[in-house]
Amino acid sequence: MSAAPAVRPGSRSWTRPQVLRLFRAQNFRPDPLGSLPNVSIVIASINIEAPLQEVWDTVMDPAKIGDWVTIVDRIDHVDPGPIRPGFRMSQTLHLRGMPFKVHWTLEDLDAPRYARWEGTGPARAKAVIENRLSERDGRTHFNYRNEFRTPFGPLGAVASRVIVGGIPEKEANASLRRLRDILESSR
Repeated sequence: MSAAPAVRPGSRSWTRPQVLRLFRAQNFRPDPLGSLPNVSIVIASINIEAPLQEVWDTVMDPAKIGDWVTIVDRIDHVDPGPIRPGFRMSQTLHLRGMPFKVHWTLEDLDAPRYARWEGTGPARAKAVIENRLSERDGRTHFNYRNEFRTPFGPLGAVASRVIVGGIPEKEANASLRRLRDILESSR
């Protein structure tokens, strides 16, 4: 049996199995959207001097999202009733001055520690947001992860990197700082 070809950084002709082997070797898990070449991932985290339940209540309240998420222009629709799996909301967001709508569905919930939202945007773009909260040294640690799959395959991914650049990561960190400031100033 012959060995699989070596995967070298900078190689332009990686096959999906090669990429998956590399990810497994690095202890990464494949993206849940199933499309590695055109997925961007943003991970941000922060410690907040507030009880876990208070942070959770703020993060999961659709009426408060616009207070702390820097790219939210408005909430266009929210399902009635409590937050639960299947709960839907629509937002108008903006990046680089361009507004766009995203329709979110809460796919997984383990209150008050974990929520997973899946969204669709313009041109069938898809996103997954995971919010994880834990207690650390009397504080709440908030870990945020956003996976965004661009439309139009690898070409769309290149265009997205050119147009958007590092803005999603900057905005994620700015949003978490704003959340921390709101919660800590009320103490």
